[in-house]
Amino acid sequence: SSGINAEYGQGSEQAHLESYVSTLTVLICSAPPQASNVQIVYDKVSALFSKMLESDMTSKLTSLRAFKTLIMSCDPVIKIRYIRSVSPAFFEIFFAYQKKSPAREDDLTVLKEILSIQRFLLSSCLPDTHIHMIRLIVPVLISVLGSAAHAECLAEITYLTQTYPVEVRNMFTSQPHLKQQLETAIRSSAAKAQAQTTPARLSNSNPISTAPKIALKMDFSNFK
Repeated sequence: SSGINAEYGQGSEQAHLESYVSTLTVLICSAPPQASNVQIVYDKVSALFSKMLESDMTSKLTSLRAFKTLIMSCDPVIKIRYIRSVSPAFFEIFFAYQKKSPAREDDLTVLKEILSIQRFLLSSCLPDTHIHMIRLIVPVLISVLGSAAHAECLAEITYLTQTYPVEVRNMFTSQPHLKQQLETAIRSSAAKAQAQTTPARLSNSNPISTAPKIALKMDFSNFK
């Protein structure tokens, strides 16, 4: 973030940056379209957001929150322009979780913001594009199961399954290995949770079967 701070101001660097981005976002959302939909404003803001998304976790979080405010509050035409320009950097952060799952608290906070934005993007796009978004999002969520973000990712998969059942069913039909990975990850996590809550003395005196008798919280058998 040093490059960003050097460009946009020093002294309480992060507070200055957050204030700058917040003020800029409010101005864009409150200004009439003919004032905010100017190419130079669009270019500068898009470049700033994309640059921050490539920086440290705090800058990422600041940019994500401003981006969410922008796309949820501003004029529809302007919103689409920013979605198209900033989304590549946005999804690059999300896809990176396939290689490195969230481990720290700030990682988890960033992921939560990303999931919130993705919900909005899904609800805003045309119905015939839902399946394409689902096929991008769900594999990443499945790959993160078992990490510190297991609960958040499982909740998001459940939400997508309930909100877009046809799209999720079609995805699992065309990619059955994903359904298998999902169910394996859920069972593995449940088994670990049960093992951690079972007192060691009971494990020693009353050995249990090595095959965990654990029911899935959600039945995915209908998605064949």
